[in-house]
Amino acid sequence: MESVSQIVWEVDRAQRRAARAAEKEHKLKIKLHELKFAKNAVSQYNNYIESLVSVHKYCSAQVDWNKILEGPEVAKPVNQKKRELKVLEQMDKYRPGLFDRIFGLSKGKLRKLEIRLGYAIQKDRDDYEEELASYEDELKLREIAKGVINNNIESIKAALEYYDPFRDIAGLGFSVKLSFYTDLVDAELYINLKEVIPDFVRTETSAGKLFEGKMAVSKYHELYQDHVCSALIRVCREIFAVAPVKYVRANAMAPIANRETGRFDRMPIVSVLIPRQTLGELNLENIDPSDSFNHFLHNMKFQAVNGFSAVEKIEIPSG
Repeated sequence: MESVSQIVWEVDRAQRRAARAAEKEHKLKIKLHELKFAKNAVSQYNNYIESLVSVHKYCSAQVDWNKILEGPEVAKPVNQKKRELKVLEQMDKYRPGLFDRIFGLSKGKLRKLEIRLGYAIQKDRDDYEEELASYEDELKLREIAKGVINNNIESIKAALEYYDPFRDIAGLGFSVKLSFYTDLVDAELYINLKEVIPDFVRTETSAGKLFEGKMAVSKYHELYQDHVCSALIRVCREIFAVAPVKYVRANAMAPIANRETGRFDRMPIVSVLIPRQTLGELNLENIDPSDSFNHFLHNMKFQAVNGFSAVEKIEIPSG
């Protein structure tokens, strides 16, 4: 028969064994969590890098101006006051019952109907104003369509203002300024990428741990180059989706050190003339953004070590 001390020793040993097993399981959970965190962090980083060089792959839908004009014209809306008339009818039909007269409920019920009438009037007015705004918007769009089809420059400008196709790329540090010519839109893409292009790399080690290090200068510049070229293509695609012009001249404007003044001035670092037809022939899913510029007339001075240098803008073709 086991002694009390032996029983206590066995219990203590079982408890230590259980504690070691629990600690081991806890460490395993921490390690698995770290591995999962590293994998997710690297995946998010890689997806972000891919998005920077894939700006050109997305574009608004092509506007069919003929279809807009061919559609039936919508009649100007009228405030029919349906809710208001319904409540007025209820007020007109209201007759105090016996209990209403005995307990003086008539004023309260009429007051509730008056409140409902106020809500009804406001709701009718809101719906009417919404329908009127939609009607006026359609009139405006149809008027723009008439001019765009006839290649009217002011109408093309109004069309791009109406659709505002560059709002999605504004979050990437870009703003766009447009000028208009016959069969051509000139786009200046103003770049502010300090917080957009990362200067670090993020990878997963052979042990599954997260590693972050400084990005090589050449890799940073090449990523910057592809991002800028991708954005320029996107700008051209957005313009072609709205405006039936033959060409877009796109200029990337970035702060460059002015050797004469020592200040940083916005100067063109890439200038490209993109014909609609040539752009339409490219497989945009598979291109390298900067390499694709070999298909277009362009000015770009780029070195992997030093990055971009200022260039002259491509001349706008005459005629």
